Amino acid sequence: MDFAIVAGWKAVIKGIFPEFINGDMLKLVHLSNSFRMLTNGNSVIEEGDELCCSARINSITNSETGKTVEVKGIISRDGIDILEVISQFFYRGRFDHDFQHTFRYCDEVPMQVTLKTDKDIAVLKSKQWIQIESSDRATSLLVPGAILTFRLRSYER
Repeated sequence: MDFAIVAGWKAVIKGIFPEFINGDMLKLVHLSNSFRMLTNGNSVIEEGDELCCSARINSITNSETGKTVEVKGIISRDGIDILEVISQFFYRGRFDHDFQHTFRYCDEVPMQVTLKTDKDIAVLKSKQWIQIESSDRATSLLVPGAILTFRLRSYER
């Protein structure tokens, strides 16, 4: 895990430099790093591994004392995501009139819904916000007693 920050740092650090953040680099403070393994057992980084890291800004929020920027990096090996690195940075200062670029992505707690009857299935299919594949496999899964798990990501602006 210690090497994960080395592997992902170049991609993660780029996330705090866009012009629209409008922060003074001399007032930048590094807050934290967190790590999460994304695969079972095969996530250990070893000598000789060829790793790829992509990153995106996960959130920019303003407070009374400054602006927090959170960057999420994903480290992959052989096209498989193996580690998530999240770094938080803080620009000290006042950003009272700088809200046009603030946002937050939030992975919600997974929710499960049990389809008890054919009526439940019909109601689900009638919703505009759901798109069900027309494949035989997708259709065969929508039967009374099926349990659906929803993994949602919110985007707040």
